[in-house]
Amino acid sequence: MDTHVARILDEVPFTPEDLPDYGGRLFDFLIANPHQLRLATWNRMERTDRDTGPVQLAVSMRQKTEAIARAQTAGSLPEVFPAEDLLTFVLALASAWTPASPVIPAALDSAVLRTHRDAVIEAVRRLVAG
Repeated sequence: MDTHVARILDEVPFTPEDLPDYGGRLFDFLIANPHQLRLATWNRMERTDRDTGPVQLAVSMRQKTEAIARAQTAGSLPEVFPAEDLLTFVLALASAWTPASPVIPAALDSAVLRTHRDAVIEAVRRLVAG
């Protein structure tokens, strides 16, 4: 699992100064690599109460949350939501239309995906508009 987390981190750099763009790029990655989210979902289902999950994932989430908190303190992101919640909302929006989602068809055509991508970016933009 750490290998898959590292791949996402390498291919989709986190940009707290532009969370809408990050959400769009993460959406693109997850659509192009649907197995990534399926593996992450399976990993979550297999965890126990005492299992913290993959080390790289925990480090990544902590670093992203801290980066958002710093941006909030600096005034470049609003403090409407705590940093951890804001990150969770961005991740959820970016993954909402992936094939692993229980509410969508297994495949969507490119025009529909572009519309959903645009909606993800707009939703994240509104989250951070303050």
